Amino acid sequence: YRTLRAKLFAAGLFNASPAYYVYKVSSNLLLLAASIFCAVVSDSIFVNLIGAILLGLFWQQSGWLAHDFLHHQVFKNRVYGDMMGLIIGDLFQGFSVQWWKSKHNAHHAVPNLHASVQGACDGDPDIDTMPILAWTLKMAESAKDCKKGRFLIQWQSYFYFPALLFARLAWAHQSWVFVFGGWGQHSVAAAALDQKKMQYPTAEKVCLILHYVGLLAIMSHMP
Repeated sequence: YRTLRAKLFAAGLFNASPAYYVYKVSSNLLLLAASIFCAVVSDSIFVNLIGAILLGLFWQQSGWLAHDFLHHQVFKNRVYGDMMGLIIGDLFQGFSVQWWKSKHNAHHAVPNLHASVQGACDGDPDIDTMPILAWTLKMAESAKDCKKGRFLIQWQSYFYFPALLFARLAWAHQSWVFVFGGWGQHSVAAAALDQKKMQYPTAEKVCLILHYVGLLAIMSHMP
């Protein structure tokens, strides 16, 4: 593996393209501008729905952009990556940088591995989706003693995309609780240590508040 990694570095495959990220951030901001335009200039439900779709695409692209910046693959100076993460993650998307780092570090530590026992915090949080989604036969079998769980897993191919809506809401709520506290602390219990050692607590609070102020401002123009 180390030999292969050295060859990839020598080939320049790990060098980020500044022009590409300027293009991606700029094109993503155009999606946001188009979404706001649809909300502000028209009372048509059809036009507002187009704006909502564009806003969803903006959030989706923001997620992957924040992922790249917070993996520090764009800037050599990690502080610059964190600052872009605060802007794209907290401000644009409403997701806490420190919450995401804690969750994503755990994912990379034990990628796609189950927790040792139910309720343990030693598995990959990205596949901790029971009883709504099962990614393996082992996960599906854990729902066999629950009537509701059996129903959800049996029909999960139909529930998958609607479930992503609630995943977005759940992650936004977890980010808020991670930064501000309040109801739902159990959902971020595994990240308690990271929660106490936030790198940018004030910046995260300001950016999250501005995110929701901006979102409410856009929604106020809709019928």
